[in-house]
Amino acid sequence: MRRPAGVVVAAVVLGLMALVAILGTIVSLVASMVMHPPVTIPGFRVIMVVFNLVALGFFGFCGWTVVGLFKMRRWARVSIVVIGALDFAVCAIAGFGTLAVRHMVPVMPPPPPGMAQPGPDLSILPMIFELMAAFYFFLALIGVWWLVYFNLPSVRAAFSGANLMVTNPDILPPGGAAAFPIVAEAGTPGWRIVIIVWACLMLLGVLSLPLVLVMHIPFFLFGAVVTGSRELLVLVLMGVIELVMGIGLIRKWKAAWYVALFWQIYTIAYSLSMFLPGMGARFLATEEQIMAQNSPAGAPPFPIATFFHGPFFAICFGFGLAIVAFFTVALFKRKEDYLGADSA
Repeated sequence: MRRPAGVVVAAVVLGLMALVAILGTIVSLVASMVMHPPVTIPGFRVIMVVFNLVALGFFGFCGWTVVGLFKMRRWARVSIVVIGALDFAVCAIAGFGTLAVRHMVPVMPPPPPGMAQPGPDLSILPMIFELMAAFYFFLALIGVWWLVYFNLPSVRAAFSGANLMVTNPDILPPGGAAAFPIVAEAGTPGWRIVIIVWACLMLLGVLSLPLVLVMHIPFFLFGAVVTGSRELLVLVLMGVIELVMGIGLIRKWKAAWYVALFWQIYTIAYSLSMFLPGMGARFLATEEQIMAQNSPAGAPPFPIATFFHGPFFAICFGFGLAIVAFFTVALFKRKEDYLGADSA
């Protein structure tokens, strides 16, 4: 019995969500350990570290569920149903809670007559809360999809194996019958699953490139701030590379393997360049300028250099190198998928 396409799509979606959540949780965990806590509540740092460790364990289990789905394991079907229920409950509560906060925004007292409003303009806050609520409800719908889809009889049968009733008298004794399970096709190797999820992440990354142009965000490239037509050329080239990688790694194109290897070398070189003297300070200064240009009128500048200081900055880029190394290992582990069995 072939693996249903819906299972593959659900596994990829869960993999992308787990990957993004793991990255965000690790950054939050590092920040909890090396940054000064924003509040003076006793034990706040310990609470945040424990919370992030628990969240990291849960999202890691979600990643393991993705592997189980590709391998058509029965426990993985039950697992994603439970994850879908938790996703629906948490995101639905968050969505309605965000809408409740949104309705509190218009009743905030305006500044006295003749006095300028301190800080940023609050007129866009209702729209921001509505967009946040819509995002939470979208995630809740994904949970509903998993709850319904993985409880369909056909999907349950795909994981448990359908029964074939044999009644041929030439095979069995007269009047006898027996049921034999039809086992699902062999599962996808774990490193192949890593590559598929990574490829889908590259395809999502292509969608963010037009946003960079619309918001007129300059591109920081090895210490140079690229803008205008040069930036457009760089972003188009990056978009083509990510498209080739995203589609090619899924379809097992030979050229995609070489393009992906080149992309890994570029990413490693870019991350290492941030450790050159003065490079980090210049990068943070550029980010502060970008935020100042896109902040509401009158909003105080956000001190990025103060927030991303010392070990936190180094840990972030060091962690980025570890991620690149992980996906590079995946490329070489499944090298035969793209270059043939002789290359293994």
